[in-house]
Amino acid sequence: MGVDGCGIEIVDGNTYEGHFKNGLAEGHGKKTWVTGECYIGEWRDGLRHGRGECTYQGGAKYTGQFADGTFHGQGRFKWCDSTYYEGSWVYGREEGLGTKVWPDSESYKGHWKEGLRNGQGKAVFANQDCYQGDFLDGQEHGQGLYTWVDGEVFGGEFVDGKPHGLGVKSWPDGERYSGDWFE
Repeated sequence: MGVDGCGIEIVDGNTYEGHFKNGLAEGHGKKTWVTGECYIGEWRDGLRHGRGECTYQGGAKYTGQFADGTFHGQGRFKWCDSTYYEGSWVYGREEGLGTKVWPDSESYKGHWKEGLRNGQGKAVFANQDCYQGDFLDGQEHGQGLYTWVDGEVFGGEFVDGKPHGLGVKSWPDGERYSGDWFE
């Protein structure tokens, strides 16, 4: 039989302060680990569950929803290098609609599956080239429009990140090619 109510529990140097039910963290509480990780938020059956904020040694931070101890639902994770992802999470991975921005100004806004770009989205690369269209397993794949910073544009089919199949490419000088592309 566990303890119910509020209190402090210290186990192996890890400290939990908050509400308990049947001896497990339940409701609102704060846990600090010896590793430097700290979580403040909702708990259920001893696991992070509900809304909360977790900071990690080195400065990484997640703010959002948790389920069964991991990121699940809407949230924002900021890595130590300032990369951040804001959007939908499914059991610890980017999944659904979300936006990720890297320190070199590369960004992606669109659909994710198992932590990879998947489905419709828009990527702006570090050199400011832009691709809008279908993604599969993290790469441009399917129908899309790629615009180079110098004004070149390709619209058509992509396979494994490259133009492949039917498409139209135009250049800033007005030249244009329509047909099959194979790389």
